[in-house]
Amino acid sequence: MMTNSYLNMLALIGEGSAHPGGFSATAQLLERLQLNENTKLLDVGCGTGRTACYAAQTYNCQVTGIDTQSIMIEKAKQRARAVGADVRFLRGNALHMPFRDNRFDVVMAESVTLFTPIRRAIKEYYRITKPGGRTINLELCKIRTIPKTMLNSLFGIKQIPTVSAWKRNYELAGYREVSVLHQPISFSYDNMIENEMKYPDHFRIESDDLQRVEKVKEKMKQVSFFLHEHAERLGYTIIDAKK
Repeated sequence: MMTNSYLNMLALIGEGSAHPGGFSATAQLLERLQLNENTKLLDVGCGTGRTACYAAQTYNCQVTGIDTQSIMIEKAKQRARAVGADVRFLRGNALHMPFRDNRFDVVMAESVTLFTPIRRAIKEYYRITKPGGRTINLELCKIRTIPKTMLNSLFGIKQIPTVSAWKRNYELAGYREVSVLHQPISFSYDNMIENEMKYPDHFRIESDDLQRVEKVKEKMKQVSFFLHEHAERLGYTIIDAKK
């Protein structure tokens, strides 16, 4: 997977839930998955480990987190130690993950697949998901046309798929049943702020390079403005693909 400046920014500021819907969407999603101590869950693009640690602590499941960014993995390990979560974190590429076929009961990705060659990543998700298991993907989706130049300059991507395109990509990968758990609605910046207040991240770890961190925060303001300006063009969806 190629280096992405937007993902680099998230790593520097130690962001734990930059995905649409915020951490409340994560908590609600995990609750409906019926996880238990026998569940083997993989968090693809685990970032600073917030979702992985929460799943391990709340449901006592067997959790692994993988991310391309070494700084993310280090912060995830620090978070796990701080909260006492038993999670295995390792650095790796979502297109070539170091796991055998049919390894996980649940493969989960939150605002990760969008930053990859999408079909290749989904084929890899399929490979490591057990027969009868599930791949869950929470992603931004397009409701109306979005300026491509802004997508490239802010996020380093060329396009955002519609919900039907997301669903089709999973069907093409071979999943036997693909459902949409969350129908797309317009993106709400106000909801992001409310979410941050309801689910504050007490273990966010900023990098020591304060000058770079301040520049990143300024860039993130531009991202926030873009999301607010194009709120009616963007939404998010959750794909539940059963193998």
